[in-house]
Formats: sequence, structure tokens, C-alpha cells
Amino acid sequence: MSIDSAPTQLSCEVILESISEITCQIHQGWELEDILQAGITQARAILQTDRVLLYRFLPNQDAVVAFESVGSGWTSIIGQLIYDPCFNATWVERYQQGQVTSIADIHNGSIAPCHAQLLAQLQVQANLVVPIVRQGQLWGLLIAHHCRSPRQWQPLEVQYLQQLALHLSIAIQQATLQQRQSDYEQTLNSEHLRDRYERIVAVAPDGIALIDRNYVYQVVNPTYLTWHQKSHNEMIGQSMGQLYGQEFFASFVKPPIDLCLAGSPKQSLETWLNYGDGQRHFIRTTFVPYRERDGAISGVVINVNDLTEQKRVEAALRESEARFRVMSDSAPVLLWMSDVDGLCNFFNQTWLTFTGRTLIQEMGNGWADGVHPDDLQSCLETYLMAVQTRQPFEMEYRLRRADGEYRWVLDRGTPRFTPDHELVGFIGSCIDIHERKQLETSLWLANLSLEHLGVSATWIDRHAQIRRVNATICAALGYSREELQTMTLEQIDPNFSQTDWAQVWALIKQQQHLTLISQHRTKAGELIPVEVTVRYVEFAGEEYSFAIAKDIRERLQTEDQLRLQSTALTACADAIMITDHHGRIEWVNSAFTAMTGYSLEEAIGTCPSKLLQSGQQDCAFYQSLWTTILAGQPWRGEIINRRKDGSLYIESETITPVFDHHQRISHFIAIKQDATERKQLEQIERRRIEQERVLHQISQQMRQSLDLHQVLNTVVTEVQQFLHTDRVIIYRLNLDWTGVVIAESVAPGWLAIQPIAMTGTDFAETHGEIYHTNYINVMPDIYAVGFSSCHIAMLERLQIRAKLVVPILCANQTWGLLVAHQCGSARQWQPLECEFMTQLAARMEIAIQQSELYQQMQILNINLESQVQERTAQLQQALDFDVILKRITDQVRDSLDEEIILQQVVKELTTAMQADCCDTSKYDAERTFTTVEWEYNRDGFTAKNLVYAIADSSDPHLYVQLFQGQYCHFCLIDSNVIRPEQPRQTILAVPIVDNQGIMGDLWLFKSCHEGFNEPEIRLVQQVANQCAIALRQSRLYQAAQAQVQELERLNQLKDDFLSTVSHELRTPISNIKLATQMLEISLKGLGIVVDESSPINRYFKVLHEEGQREINLINDLLDLARLDTEIELLRMASVDLQFYLSHLAEGFIEQAQQQFVIQIAADLPPLLTDLSYLRRILTELLHNACKYTPAGETITVSAHPAPAGLEICVSNSGVEIPPIECDRIFDKFYRIPNHDPWKHSGTGLGLALVKKLTERLGGTIHVESSVGRTTFILRFSLVA
Repeated sequence: MSIDSAPTQLSCEVILESISEITCQIHQGWELEDILQAGITQARAILQTDRVLLYRFLPNQDAVVAFESVGSGWTSIIGQLIYDPCFNATWVERYQQGQVTSIADIHNGSIAPCHAQLLAQLQVQANLVVPIVRQGQLWGLLIAHHCRSPRQWQPLEVQYLQQLALHLSIAIQQATLQQRQSDYEQTLNSEHLRDRYERIVAVAPDGIALIDRNYVYQVVNPTYLTWHQKSHNEMIGQSMGQLYGQEFFASFVKPPIDLCLAGSPKQSLETWLNYGDGQRHFIRTTFVPYRERDGAISGVVINVNDLTEQKRVEAALRESEARFRVMSDSAPVLLWMSDVDGLCNFFNQTWLTFTGRTLIQEMGNGWADGVHPDDLQSCLETYLMAVQTRQPFEMEYRLRRADGEYRWVLDRGTPRFTPDHELVGFIGSCIDIHERKQLETSLWLANLSLEHLGVSATWIDRHAQIRRVNATICAALGYSREELQTMTLEQIDPNFSQTDWAQVWALIKQQQHLTLISQHRTKAGELIPVEVTVRYVEFAGEEYSFAIAKDIRERLQTEDQLRLQSTALTACADAIMITDHHGRIEWVNSAFTAMTGYSLEEAIGTCPSKLLQSGQQDCAFYQSLWTTILAGQPWRGEIINRRKDGSLYIESETITPVFDHHQRISHFIAIKQDATERKQLEQIERRRIEQERVLHQISQQMRQSLDLHQVLNTVVTEVQQFLHTDRVIIYRLNLDWTGVVIAESVAPGWLAIQPIAMTGTDFAETHGEIYHTNYINVMPDIYAVGFSSCHIAMLERLQIRAKLVVPILCANQTWGLLVAHQCGSARQWQPLECEFMTQLAARMEIAIQQSELYQQMQILNINLESQVQERTAQLQQALDFDVILKRITDQVRDSLDEEIILQQVVKELTTAMQADCCDTSKYDAERTFTTVEWEYNRDGFTAKNLVYAIADSSDPHLYVQLFQGQYCHFCLIDSNVIRPEQPRQTILAVPIVDNQGIMGDLWLFKSCHEGFNEPEIRLVQQVANQCAIALRQSRLYQAAQAQVQELERLNQLKDDFLSTVSHELRTPISNIKLATQMLEISLKGLGIVVDESSPINRYFKVLHEEGQREINLINDLLDLARLDTEIELLRMASVDLQFYLSHLAEGFIEQAQQQFVIQIAADLPPLLTDLSYLRRILTELLHNACKYTPAGETITVSAHPAPAGLEICVSNSGVEIPPIECDRIFDKFYRIPNHDPWKHSGTGLGLALVKKLTERLGGTIHVESSVGRTTFILRFSLVA
């Protein structure tokens, strides 16, 4: 079995970081368990082993696994007691002395079989044990187990576990000291509390004692001793039975004590008892079990409280309360009392009898349940305010009596104080004031009614003196109440003088009631008309008149307005009719009489439907009318009625229901207007609007359609519908003045005449001259115009009775006729209809002209479209050729393979030209032979790779023209030498030429019936130029590739030579260095090179330095060779650059003559890398910085996050690299020319090796140099 080594190279930096973290945890006061667990967990991760545990020794020499960190897949043994039979006192002594046990393989026979068996049971293959010693005693063991295989433990790993065990022992010692300190502080606190408790018990006023389970006193306080008149020694050790007597003890004291001893938490006893001081005391004794720390009851604590004085006070108080209760219950008023919190705690029997509730129900705030809800809030606010201010109060509220009636009560409360003027509560009494309250309310309501009566009220005595007035008359007349009550009636009413008043008084006294119209004079002198109602009143032997006056100004104004409205209704131009709710006429105005011919007397009492009914409206019409108005809604509409003279007229009528004060319909008001003339005008206007609509619709059709046939059919259809006639036709006149019907619209049941050709003799004779002047032929009846019998017979065959003919002119010539026929009867054609036909014929002229222009345009469009298609085909061909040329150009640019390019060329040209075949040939150097290299043939025959002599061509002069760089476009008559199966073809041959000469040609073949036009020839020439470019750059590329391969071969030979030489030189150089060292030691032994300044010493120094330089050169070469092969595996580990860079730079800071600056970002994430590679990179960069930076300048090492990674920068001032050299300094053996003023030696391999190592780690490196500063920038990705 192989033995594992450390998975990764353990470094001092990792150990220091881990130990520092443990130290920080100890200083921060972590719990011991957390420190121990964190330590072994971190140790397992650093050692990359399978289990790390803490083996803790117990006081009985046993041991237990106290803490453990174990990997997945391995058994956990935490908490197990492990017995090792081989572990004896000798091993304990060794471990106490700090010895370490390291076992690389438990099966190599170096350990005892029993110990090996124990480890095998625990899945252990390799074992590392470090003791944990605290104050010279073995506390436990820190053990690392490697379970998967044997393992050779490294010295640095052993040192790491020893340091970890040392710091863990420090943490254990610190935790032990902290625990001891805590225990000591608790002891001090306990003693201090005990002392305070004893002093408190000694001064307590109650008697306190402790007895054991045998009822014997163990502890007593001074108060207990004083009551019993005994000393401490007399009491301690004495039993309670001896002190109180066995009978009293057994009967009263022992039972509660036994209950406490049995676990009862508390017992109490109250009794009168004779004490040793001769006094009789009333005591309350409390028994509580006394428990030890383990919870066991070992005795009882006794607490005796003297209540003698309290008992005496309570007896006196009970006697006083009994006397108070007798007096309060005998009182005729309701009494109550409350405490200092305002809660009632007493009610007398009178209160309880009144409310019918118990004392318990009334206590506290219960009395508030009987208060009326409307009074409760104000009652509580008054009471609470009195409690807060400690002042007497008085309030009235309604309180519910036992029978459920709410009674008004007057509640007065007074605060109660102690002799020290401290409030102890309130005492109060309630008196029933319900009857008085009712009288006050009635009086208040009477006065309120009088004041707010809404009319003027005045009390006047028999002498016309005003005795009392209300607020309404004061406001109406502008006098104050005091002014009016000193005035007489004559002063406010000029109609009542003193003499008149005597007569009126006698009338009032006689009739007891009188109503009259009069006037009141205001303080400002204005007279107000009033209606006065006077009533005679006799009261307490005095006579009065009570006068109520109402202001009637609004009523008088209303009556005036009614008279005015009646006059207006009578004179209104519209007919107005008023009916009752049954529809019987009650009143009509004069306009109604003028409209209908019926007088007011004739109309009253009749129903309008019978008086004016014309029979034009059906029952449903009147039913709908009545439904509307009976629903309380107005009805508006038009009705055809009949006048008294029998004539019909149209009236526009609005019927509105009128509601009485009960919101019931009492009347109907109908307003009528004669609408006959207006309806006739509206009908004419609608006809004109319809005419305009039809004309507009036909015009729209004419504009939207250029189809004359469709337009004409639309015209006859619309005209036939508008005129409501039987037939409408369009009659087209020919050049010989014959005609034919070209459009017709006929009503159902009448003859269609469109197929019939008709010839009018009058047209043939007059050439239609009568219609050239827009003549309209109006014929109401064919029988009334004097036609001949044969003409009438012809019209009868066509079912024509009346007609209207309008000419259709076009360019001042009669194009045709627009004719309307009435077939069923004669018809009087209206002027509006004639105007309509004339306007329509005029608009048809435009449609006819548009149609003729459209036909001409269609012919022009056909010709133009043909030309456009031809031009579009040419443009499309040019675009297609441009696309083909671009594809070929892109192929030439993107590829250097001439076979791919030229094969694509022949295929593209064959497809684009629709040719039969296309091939490309190359000439030999002497141009005597040509070879078909690339070909694309649709027919399947191939001539590819065919070689033939140019001299054997069917036309040798053809190649003369090609060699001159000119194309040839011809047709073979004889057979084709290359393609004998394809004779008589049209051929296009184009040379492939560049500035260095002709290289070949490009041939295309088509059928002899086809040819190549100019655009096609031009495209082929352009493609041939691209072929020339492709051939030339392909040949240049092949030559360049040959040179590159040769250079690579030479470079590989050089690398192989350097690698071989390095291996061969490494051994002799090492031997030379060793021999030099041995020679130096021998000469020093002989005393020859003792003097440091001797030449021999300098020679040896040169030998040492140059030998080391050669060894470094050889190592660099070997490292470069190894990196090129990429056979070495990376050992990746996570590193914290904040600590690592600082530690790495320390060695350079001590020996550098420059200023060192380290700038590392605080939020820098850990870097996963190979530490040996990273150290080599940074060491080389820092070494160069120290070597080339002048003294006094600054070297800066920085690290900061970058996008998707981080950057490490090494920068130095005082030196600058030319920009042209920045990319070359990473080449092997390259040194900047004349840029080493310090003449430092070097091989030129350092930066090359740095770049190789950086790239091996997946990073990049580049240099930036300007303004006297050079910076090397390393960039690494954070992704593993």
C-alpha cells in the first residue's frame, strides 16, 4: 500500500494564520467549546485528513472523545469511552513531557498489536497524537486520523498540531480560571446575603422561628423571645409542645405544621393566646415549609403577627357602622357614599327601595346602570370633575325607579376628609324632584311655542294697552319687547283709534272670535298688510284679547300674479285647454276658439277626444297618451284633429298633469299649436334634403368608381327610389341618332325594356337639336298631349302613361337621355323633381368624361407597366449580379484556399447566367498547355483535370486575343475539342489576368440560341479579376506558410537544443560548484585563503557567483521547457492576499534601498492558485523592481478587485521602458538595448518565465510605462 504525502504544501504562513485565529478567539472571550471545535475543524481542513478529535481524560482514568471533526463517509466516534489496553503509566509520563506519537502505517509492525487492532476498529490507517498539557498535568490528546490510506506525517504538520495543542491548553486554562473566579464571587455574594438576612430578621416586628421535623426550635428572632419572655438558650432546643402545652399544640398547632411538612405550600392560624408577658393577644400565625438546597423539607418557618389592636379597632368600627346604618336607613332621602377612587361603597335602604336593586348591584359604578342613557355622560363628567377637584357638586338627572319609571332627582355631594385633610371619599343625598320638573317643562314649552309661533302674537287689555308680545312681532315691526309693551294698539295699527277700539272690543267680547284685515306700522314707518285673528280671554278677573297677526304681503302678491297670469293665458297665441282629471274641459282660451271654431261654452264639460276627433289616430295612440300622463309624465306629440267646420289640421300638443297637495293628479293642461303649415314646409325641406342626399351619394359613387356601367346602374336605381316612379332608364344615342337602353331600374310588375332597341323618328330628323339647350320634356299624361294613335299604341306597349325626359350632354353634344316613366297612372311632375333630374344629368356628364379618361389612362398604364417591368428586370439582374460579386469577393477575402474559391465561382456563374456549364482553366508557365481545374456542369459531363495543347484548339487565334487580356464571345460551328458531345454552343471566354500576367481563363457555355448581354459579360470580367486576386493571394499564402513551417522547425530545434544542453550542463555545473566549495574548504584548512582581500578569495567569489548564475540560467531553461509541455499538475490552494503579499514583501523591504508601499484592498476576495507558481512570479517581479529602481525612489505593491477577478500590480518609479519595447520584454533572451545604466547582469529569461507561469495559472500580464514609472499588472480570474 502506498503512503500518502501532504496533499498540498503546508506553509508557515498557513500555520501562523490558523494559530492567530485561535489566539483572537481566546482574546475575544469565546466559549471554550466553540474554541475547541473551531480548532479541530480548521486543523482537519489544513491537514486535509479524515478525522481530528480531542481525547479528554476523566478523573477516574477513563477517556472520552469530547470533540470531533470527521469527513463524510467515516464513522463518528464523538462521546465514546475508548479503552486502550496498551495505554499505561509510561505513555502518560511521555505525554506529560510533551512527546508526540506519529504513526505512518498501523500495519508496519512498529506498534503493539492491541493498539493496532484498536486503531483498525476506528478505521484509522495513519495516526498523529499530540498531548494537551495544562499546568504540568495531562488534560487530553489532540489526535489526527488518516483513514483512507497510510500517510507520512511531515515535520511542519507535527509542529502545527503542537502549536495548536499549546494554544488550546491556554484556552482550557483560561476557562478554568474564569470558572474559579465565578465560583468565588458567588460564595462572597451568598455570605453577604446571609448576613443581611439575619439582620433583617432580628429587627422584624413579627415573631419568626424555625422548627425541625421534630417540632424543636432551631432559630428564633428577638421579637419571638420577647413575647414568650424567654432567653435564646431557653428557647433553642425546646419543643413547641413544651412551650404551648401538649393539648393546645396537638389540637391547633400541630395539624397545619404537619401539612407543611407533607409539602403544603402555606398554612395560617388565627386565635387569641395568653403570652408570658401576662397579656392576651390576637395573633395570626403563618406556617411555610423550609426546604434544603436539594429540595427536601427539613422543617417549618413560623411567622407570628400580633393583630390585637387591629381587632379592637374593627370592633369599634362595627359598632359605629351599625348606628350609622340605622340612621341612614331611616332617612327619607336617598343617601350614598364613595371612596377616594370615586367608587360608591354605601347606599341606604331608602336608595335600595327606590331603585329596587341590591347593595351588591349598586356598589362601585353599578348605580350608573339606573341613570337615563341621555343623562349618563353629563352625570359622570360632573361627578368625576368633583372627585378630581375635591369640591362639592350638585346635579339633576333621571334615575330609574323600581317600577321602571325614570324620575328626576336632585343629587348633592360633599367631599369627606380625614383630620389631616386627606380626601377619603364623598357623601351625598338625592331628592325626588320629578313633579316640579314636569311643571317647569310645561311652562317652558308654552313660552317657547309662543315665542316661535311664526306669526305675531299680542296680549291686549280692554283699554288697547299692549301687555305682552312674542319675538315674531318684535322682529317684524323693528321694536324691542320693552318698547312694544309700553305702547297702545293705535300706535302700531292706525286703523284702530281709541273710539274704534271700543266698538271692536264689544264685538270681540260678544263673538269671542273675530278675523279682519288691517295694517301694522313698523318703527321705520312702513305699513304692512296683515290678517288679524282676535280671541277674547278672561283670566284671574282680568279681560284680555289675544291677537294673532299674519303678514299677507306674499299672499296679495300671489293674487296679483294669478290675475296677471289669467290675463296672459287668455291673450296667449297658443291654444290652451284645462281639463279635470277625468279629461272633461273646464276652461279654454280665445286662441283655442280661433283654432277649432268652438266657443268656451261649447267646449266646457266635453271631452277633447269626442269634440276634435278626426279618426286619423287609432286606439293604441290614445292609450299610450293616457298611460304617459296618468303616470305623472308630460306628453308631447302631434295629433291630426278636425275643426268645427270639418276641416283637418295638424296640431303640436303638450299635455302636462297638475298635482294637488296630496300629490294626486287634479287637472291636465294642454298647450296646442297649429302645425299644418309647418309640416308642409318640413315635408318640402325633407324632400329637398333627400334630393341632396341622393345627389351626393351618386356623386360619391361617381368619384369612387370609374366603371361607367356600375355608375349608370346606381343612378337609375337611386332615381327610381327617390321619385317613387315605376321605371327609370338611360337612353344612349348613337352617331346615327339611333339609340339603345343601357341602364334600367323597374318596379316589380312592370315591363323591363332594356334589351329593346328604340329609334325615335324625331331624333333622326332633328339630330336631337331640341335637347341641345337643356330642354326638359315633361309629359303628365300621354293621352292629353295630342299624340297620334300609333305613337300612343307604341307607348302603351311599353306601359308608359307619364314620363319625364332630361338630356345628358357631353361636350355640348347630346350623349343620351335620362327618362322616368310612370306606368300605372298619370302623374303631375313637380318642379323639384324636374330640378333634381336636371342636376343629376349635369353630374352624369362628369362621370362620362371620367370614364373616357380612365380608359385612355388604362392604355397608357399598360404600356408604362411593360416598360417598368423591363427596366425592373434589368435592375434586378444588376442587383443579383452585385450580390453574386459580393459573395465571391467575401469568399476571396475570407479564404485562402483557391480550390474552394474557384469552385464557388463556377457554380455561382452557372446559376446566375442560367448557363449549361462553366469551367476555369490554368496555363502552364510557357502558355502551351491549359488544364481544366474547376468546373460546374448541369448536364453531368465533366472535363475536370483535362489537359490539352493550346495549339490543338479549333481556333488558335482565339487564345491570341485571350493572351492580350480581351474576352471572346462567339459560337462554335465545328465540334468542341473539349466537349465534343456539346456542339454548336454560345461561348464566353474571359482571361484571368493580374499585373504580373495571365494565369488562366474562365469559360461559360450556353445553347446556340442564347447569348451573353453586356451586363453578363461585365459581371464575368469582374469575377475573373477576383479569381486573379484569389490565385495570387493563395500562392503568396502558400509561400508564407512554407516559411512559417521552416521557422517553426528551426525554433523547435533551438528549444530542443537548449533543453538538451540544459540537462547536459546541469550535472557538470553542479559538480564544478561542489568542487569549488570543496577546494575552498581545503585551502581554508591549509590557511591559504584566510585573508579576505587576497586575489584567491576574489577568484573563489567570482566562481561562486558565476556558477550560481549558470545554475539559475539552466533551471530557468528547464522550467520553460516544462511549462511548454504542460505536464506538471497544479496544486491549487486558497490564499488571502492581504497577509500573503505583506509577508512576501518583508524579505525585500529589509534589503531594499528604496521606499516600499503596500496597498491591498480590504474587500479583496481569496485567490485560488498554485502558491509555488505565484511566489515565483511575485519574487521575480520584486527582484527586478529592487534591482532597477534607483535609490530613494518608490516601489509599490498593490492588489484590488477587478471585473470578474482581481489585479496585482508591482510598480516602481524612476525608470521608464519605451513603448515599443513593452511587448517584447517578455520574449526569451530579450534585453532592452542600452537601457541598463547600472550594468546589471541578466539572461533575459526572467520575464519570459513570469509570463509562462502567469498563463499557466490562467492569468495575464502586461506592462505599462510612462512619466517615469513602470507598472507590471497581473490579472487573475476568481473562477477555479
